[in-house]
Amino acid sequence: MNGKIMLKVKRVGIVGCGSIAGLNEEDSYRKKPCTHAGAYMLRKDVNIVGCCDVKLERSRIFAKKFNIPFFTTSINKLLNKNIHILSICVPYKYNYSLINKIVKSVNPPKKILLEKPISNNFSSAKKIVKLCRKNNIKLYVNNRQL
Repeated sequence: MNGKIMLKVKRVGIVGCGSIAGLNEEDSYRKKPCTHAGAYMLRKDVNIVGCCDVKLERSRIFAKKFNIPFFTTSINKLLNKNIHILSICVPYKYNYSLINKIVKSVNPPKKILLEKPISNNFSSAKKIVKLCRKNNIKLYVNNRQL
């Protein structure tokens, strides 16, 4: 081992290929990193292995911009890449239905980093928490304030 610490690299997937996912890195007025992709790219223990968006062209452009090897419109195809951490960066009204699909997947992630707010109503927020607990997925909600 030559005295070096070996890092276990986490495999990350990003769902939603818009501003908070990565495109805000182009905003010169924002303190960097200011996005999920920007923060992940600074870490040596993280590898972004794929991204997913409902629009294939948007996911392709995002993947090219951040040198991500895989892009798709299918959450299941992304999860088949053995994702450890999944960043969900979609409009919050879709969070519950998306997480409901994720927990039914053959390969759910171990952790979900959910962009705020958790949901558009209290009822679905409670359901999201319950789904993650029931399926042994650690749920984190991003609440970074500048």
